[in-house]
Amino acid sequence: MKTSERSTQEIIILALSAASAISIAPFVVFRVLQQDMLIAMVDFAAVIVMSAVFAYVWNTHRTQRAGQMLAIICLLTLVATLGIKGAGQIVWFYPTVIAVFFLVSPRIALLLNILALLIGSSLISSQLTLISGLQLYLSGGATLVFGYVFAYKTRAQHQQLLAMATSDPLTGAQNRRSLQEKLQQLVALRQRGHNEPASLILLDVDNFKRINDQHGHITGDHLLKALVKEVTSRIRQTDSLYRIGGEEFVVVVENSDRQSAFALAEDLRTAIVNNGQLAQFGATISLGVAELSVNEAGTDWLGRADAAMYKAKRAGRNQSFLAV
Repeated sequence: MKTSERSTQEIIILALSAASAISIAPFVVFRVLQQDMLIAMVDFAAVIVMSAVFAYVWNTHRTQRAGQMLAIICLLTLVATLGIKGAGQIVWFYPTVIAVFFLVSPRIALLLNILALLIGSSLISSQLTLISGLQLYLSGGATLVFGYVFAYKTRAQHQQLLAMATSDPLTGAQNRRSLQEKLQQLVALRQRGHNEPASLILLDVDNFKRINDQHGHITGDHLLKALVKEVTSRIRQTDSLYRIGGEEFVVVVENSDRQSAFALAEDLRTAIVNNGQLAQFGATISLGVAELSVNEAGTDWLGRADAAMYKAKRAGRNQSFLAV
């Protein structure tokens, strides 16, 4: 699995922070040459912070705090520039507003932008005529409304598409693509020195083909939905469930070593046996448990869990085995 793939939000933050730092840097030199040291210091601080945000996201792949920090820095720089240089800098308000809507949630962006508009306009109020002030508020308000609606709709569509791309439509569990991304993330964390354990539980419904043949595929579908509901109710919020095959599922158990994961596997196995909706069809599961090893690839980690699960199958099914 590739470890260099970046999310859309990472690309946005990296692009905005880099573009902002590069575009502001020449103004630092220009201000110094013009002996305008105060605004030069503001611009220089903005370049440093934006460069730091770029480096942070590039190295850690974390975007939430970085996006919030970048949005606040953009607006603080805008307000400071208006306060120092006056109304002539108001042209920077409009691209800054749009950028903030890309960095944080639409609601937070709207609040931050309204605050920046009110503070910024108060700083230059003495330089504005009645007409120019009205133009600023009307054009700024229209930009805020359009930016909010666009960001809200875009985020909603993105979440809908993400759900379609990462979830199994039958059971609601996450799909194989999501599992690959999760394994990639955990392996990358281990490679960067994080020592928290992580384990996989791979489970497969025993004799599922026989159940389908005897009771029909609709019954089989209902059985898988009931299994997902039972498993989901017994794992932690920090754990995640994935469907990777017809009747094959994986539970990713973060911050848990192999023994803790094995205990959970046994709890899941027992719960399936005792689930009335599943028991009427004689449904049981076989499970394999593997803890992530140092310098292990995600495919190898999953392969060890799969091998342990097949040992459980060969040993008579309805069992849990630890990977070697």
